[in-house]
Amino acid sequence: MSDLIKIKKRSHVPYQKIIIETIALAGIISMAVLAPNALQSLSLFGYGKRGISRRNLQTVRSTVYRLQKEGIVDAEEQEGDIQVSLTKAGERKLAYYRAHTLKEEFVPKQWDGKWRMVVFDIAERKRKRRDWLRRELWQVGFVRLQNSVWITPYPCEEFISLLKVDGKLGVSTLFAMVEKVEGDQWLKKRFQLVQE
Repeated sequence: MSDLIKIKKRSHVPYQKIIIETIALAGIISMAVLAPNALQSLSLFGYGKRGISRRNLQTVRSTVYRLQKEGIVDAEEQEGDIQVSLTKAGERKLAYYRAHTLKEEFVPKQWDGKWRMVVFDIAERKRKRRDWLRRELWQVGFVRLQNSVWITPYPCEEFISLLKVDGKLGVSTLFAMVEKVEGDQWLKKRFQLVQE
């Protein structure tokens, strides 16, 4: 069975993630360069070697146009080519992907011994924003310590900074890095930082 057929059978090829990562590495990049580079990056994401066919290139282009509509990328025509770059929303999306990657690739023996903690006090009238924040924290691997206190060992400072800006959270949400949490043995077990 060819690599191409194997890839087709996968449930989801992360084109959006690959394109955003490729743009982030290059800064501003032309579509002519972005499309083949994004396809070559598939192997970095465990999708093997994939031929650069017209259909593949069209998928990359259509994904870029969709990202532009969503405000994730800027695409401007210059001298007959389209120059693509990340917007602020794109940078937040990149931080989100990277936070998830940290979670997926985290190796307990590499833990630096520090807990990352998010503490928030968001008014009841802003309940939707509070629920959104909890959902975002849970998705990148935070555990609820108390109702408004969430904790993780994963390095994610950049993600939290961008999350605060994205959610317009201001001083209602604080980030802290601590070396000791009282009774943290259950947390260490939860994050597989110690042998049970």
